[in-house]
Amino acid sequence: MGKDEDSWRRVFDDLVKLIEAAPPPPHRLVGDWTRKDQTEAHAIAVAWGWLIRLKRTGEAIFELEKSGYGTEAAPLVRSTIEHAIRLSWAADLGRQQFVEILIRMRRWSLQKILDAANAGWPLTEDQIEQIRDLQDEAGEEFKGLDKFMQLAAVVAENLELFSGLYQIWLSETQESHPSLQSSANYREQSEDCLTWALHREPKPSRRRNDVLVPSLVWMGLHGYARIAGMEAHFAEGIEGIGARMEVLGVSP
Repeated sequence: MGKDEDSWRRVFDDLVKLIEAAPPPPHRLVGDWTRKDQTEAHAIAVAWGWLIRLKRTGEAIFELEKSGYGTEAAPLVRSTIEHAIRLSWAADLGRQQFVEILIRMRRWSLQKILDAANAGWPLTEDQIEQIRDLQDEAGEEFKGLDKFMQLAAVVAENLELFSGLYQIWLSETQESHPSLQSSANYREQSEDCLTWALHREPKPSRRRNDVLVPSLVWMGLHGYARIAGMEAHFAEGIEGIGARMEVLGVSP
């Protein structure tokens, strides 16, 4: 298939086919599993969930763009970037370690709920007990990895691969939360800076989600294949699509 016949949308569709045709990961015998055994099995399931979330979010972004809501897709774009980075990072870090970090992240997040309850939004005793039980699952021996709760620390592990995506993530973060930037697409200041024109439709977007989303799904699939121990199964598809992406490049 030549460059003129191929497209980024075809790349995305072929990635979706690869993912949807994926076989289950290799089975492991059930026995007296250690915590390491349990977290490593959990890691594959988590990675699969992230991959499917990445794929479906990409599909949702394209549906929104098709309906004229591409600007409003910013929170979804932000999510796809984060999931793709985390999948690639988790594959480098190792199965047990990345799951242990997630368990510690959950402990930190649940503590915010308890703090809010203490500040005046009370919970029942049963709810508090359930939260405490989940918090107790966090392993203190992995406390040294807490820095990876922050995406910036993950990005710092591989600046060559992640830094550009992180810049886009920061931009989409401004678009995703109430800010001057999230309002900017619906207003225009006059040349004399005295009045504002207010718009019901956003300004034309210069985003290239048609390129970004397939690239992120490709990265995420590569990460999942490594985490699940399925590099051999996905190698031909990943390499072939990667070569097509290089040929397509990014048009202005």
